Parts: sequence; C-alpha cells; structure tokens
Amino acid sequence: MVSEGPTLHGYPVEVGDHVWHITKGWAKVDEIVSINPVQIRVVQNGICIGHYTSNGKNAFPSYTIDTPELFWQPVKITPPPKPDVENDTCPRNRNDCYPLGLAISEEDNSFTCCGRNRESSGDIYRLCFHNSHIDHMDDCDQNDLLSQLYVISRALLVVEQEIDRVRAE
Repeated sequence: MVSEGPTLHGYPVEVGDHVWHITKGWAKVDEIVSINPVQIRVVQNGICIGHYTSNGKNAFPSYTIDTPELFWQPVKITPPPKPDVENDTCPRNRNDCYPLGLAISEEDNSFTCCGRNRESSGDIYRLCFHNSHIDHMDDCDQNDLLSQLYVISRALLVVEQEIDRVRAE
C-alpha cells in the first residue's frame, strides 16, 4: 500500500487510531510528531507510553530491544515447549548438559550445539562446535552468547553486502 502520509506497518495512521502495544495492550495514537521519519506518539489512559516509528519500533531504542512493539492487531506469541531434559541428550553423550539448540550433519559427523549446563551456577550455557577440523566446548553466560550472536550476525551482513555489491557490478 502506498501512502504519502505517515504509516504504521505500511497502512496510513492518523491521530485517534487504536493500536496494539506488545506489552501494554490497546492504546491510541495521540500525535503524529513527525512525518519524515515517522514518529507516532501513543497514549494509554491519557498517559504517553512511547514514540514509535513507521515499522512499530520504539523511536528511542537506547533503552529497549530493537524489535517492533506497536501493531494494528493483538499479537499472539506462542512460546516454544519446555525442553524435555529427561530425553534430550547432548551430542557428546555428556550428562551434565542438555541441548537448547542443535544442528547436526551426519554426513560429516559435525554439530553445533548450545545447551544448558546442569552443574554450573555461573556460566549456565554450553556452546559446542565439532567437525573434522575443530572440537570446541565453552561454558558461557547470556552476554557471551549475545556477543557471539552479534559477531556472527555482523559477519553474515558483511558477506551479504559483498554479494549484493558483486551482483550490482
């Protein structure tokens, strides 16, 4: 949908529109603060709950996760099932952790696994890489995992940009 005015998720937004906040529920657009870039002021029971961009993200993300918070309809989040710690087994056949995320390639006997360390009170996550060249196991905390996720995501972004640049030539 093409619109010359302010939009929220591609649809025109106006003062008075009802919107759904992911944690606060129904709220109302109180003001269109700016059009380029779009900044929408949202209130609930007369109290400002935030300013949002055209994609529903917080306009001031320094204190929040950079993910959409504002939608046109209620959003239903279905949590994943609780891990079956009795039956999920470590690919190393260890009994001191269980996998939360696991990728296995049986062709070349390799795997990447992130599990919960049952015996640690500090670094409660275990991250493992195994292939014909490396066999690595590291205990981590959540910040360690987030740092690794950032580095990997950044590397994939750079690779994608390089591919796009080659295609454009």
